[in-house]
Amino acid sequence: MNLRLDNDPSIICAISTPPGKAALSIVRVSGAGCVTLVANMIPILSSVKPDDARRIYHDFALDSHGAPIDEITVIPYFAPHSYTAEEMVEIICHGGFAASRAIIKRLLECGAHLAEPGEFTKRAFLNGRISLSEAEAVASAIEAKSELALKAAARNLKGELFQRISTIRDRIADLLTLLEAEIDFSDDEIDKTSPEKIKTTLASILSDTSRIAATYNYGRGLNVGYKIAIVGRANVGKSSLLNALLQKDRAIVTDIPGTTRDIISEWIELDGFPIQLIDTAGLRESIDIVERLGQDRTKSEIENADLILFMLDGHEGITDDDLAIKNNLPDKSMLIVINKSDLKFNVETQHLASPKLRDKIHSLIISALTGHGLDNLKNEISAMLNIAGFDLSSALIANERQYQCITEAAESLTQAIDEIASNQSHEVLAVFLRDSLNHLGELVGETTRDDILNNIFSRFCIGK
Repeated sequence: MNLRLDNDPSIICAISTPPGKAALSIVRVSGAGCVTLVANMIPILSSVKPDDARRIYHDFALDSHGAPIDEITVIPYFAPHSYTAEEMVEIICHGGFAASRAIIKRLLECGAHLAEPGEFTKRAFLNGRISLSEAEAVASAIEAKSELALKAAARNLKGELFQRISTIRDRIADLLTLLEAEIDFSDDEIDKTSPEKIKTTLASILSDTSRIAATYNYGRGLNVGYKIAIVGRANVGKSSLLNALLQKDRAIVTDIPGTTRDIISEWIELDGFPIQLIDTAGLRESIDIVERLGQDRTKSEIENADLILFMLDGHEGITDDDLAIKNNLPDKSMLIVINKSDLKFNVETQHLASPKLRDKIHSLIISALTGHGLDNLKNEISAMLNIAGFDLSSALIANERQYQCITEAAESLTQAIDEIASNQSHEVLAVFLRDSLNHLGELVGETTRDDILNNIFSRFCIGK
């Protein structure tokens, strides 16, 4: 990839571990001359040479009067062999609030500047050590909500997505070079590549590109998670279902309708994917302003949900309120959950759960109280979200930015194929091939605008 240098030579510092009580805390410093700067507070670094890099040293960090701040260990790095590919120092001090903050204060006195969110990783990218897709994988690994999500991030962090995109870019570039050579020598008597061969090559490239783009559903699910809204009228057992799936009493459960007045959300893991469960306020007519506000939030969550669990009370049967709620739900993936199988079922709801209707209506019977049917419910959710049996065998498109880049590249390739059918010139085909290269280059960070880069790294935590 092209080497891009950061124009800001300043030395940055930040605490790289979460605040609070802990055995250790890590303070990072990066930038040309930072070893000399840190030596002002950690004397042992004053004699460190490049050959001594990446060794652990023990010393005391000192304040401006030479008094000890904390007992520390310190690791110096020299460019380009560091996380940022710059000169760098990692100071390991005692955990808690006081030690790391006192060290940061001393570094600022010595001339360092506080790092912005994601600035260490941004420098690693700008200095050519990692691609943009690898940089985004760093954030994905930190924010991973499941082990499978972490493993997916590790594949991209290892550079698998970058390599797959680079292979496609090389194939496009080879074809573009061929077409441009034939354009340059169009007046000479040379053998031209046939339109059929160009089309076959493009179709193969498009197939590989589309195959990678199709991984976005899983990549988005692992990184962002799927949102499931539990919906129904008051007192059908929505909160009981939430508690049963969480295996803990998270929501208050009573026989009084309208207990849940605001949404309650919690995360579970299903087949390795993070799932956000939304226990919504019961939808019904109410004069209580607090309950009505909760219902307004419920409607917003329903709109944003990937799947709706529409709950019915199997004992009471289907009511006019149930029908009114069902008719006002958006047209999206829905699973009808008939609760209270531990009680005598109403004939109408029993018929709704009949196997004869399963192909047309996704529905099943459970008891949130006893746990009956919960395993079947989880299996049905996995099937409807298309995550059942997922096997992480390659890197995934991890976020919407990457997905937009690769779909735009696929569209350019599709247009190029269409132009062949219209007998367009090599010059026209070359335009679409260059567009596809630019979109893929943006995905891995070789042609990405500064405002997009700033937006990406601003989402990182400080110290990373």
